[in-house]
Amino acid sequence: MFMPEGSGLELIRALRRQNSAARIIAITGGGTWEGFEVLITAKDAGADVTLRKPLPTEALVEAVEGLFDPPQ
Repeated sequence: MFMPEGSGLELIRALRRQNSAARIIAITGGGTWEGFEVLITAKDAGADVTLRKPLPTEALVEAVEGLFDPPQ
């Protein structure tokens, strides 16, 4: 979420404006940004899934699969 140039939260918002159907997974070590919990703010900004590092590979695989599997 914290990137060398810009903010991951700004990127999520921009992606949502450009393509509301885009699937977005936000991954961060956590923390706060402007007084707000980053993962909650990422979800509010439009991330479909938020994950906290460190995370097992299986958690990422499940998140990606969950975004592309048809609803049951």
